[in-house]
Amino acid sequence: MRNVPTIDSELYKTIITIIDERVKEIRVTRKDFNDLKNKEDLWSSKSATDW
Repeated sequence: MRNVPTIDSELYKTIITIIDERVKEIRVTRKDFNDLKNKEDLWSSKSATDW
């Protein structure tokens, strides 16, 4: 059996707090999502015709 490194609960809570602080500022609107999806669709259709 391998020795898997672990972290204590205090370190875990600190990591979660840092991540929560950084992630809470990320905002994605429906328009942002749709723009990205449209670009992905365009890229997919272009790459399919390039074969």
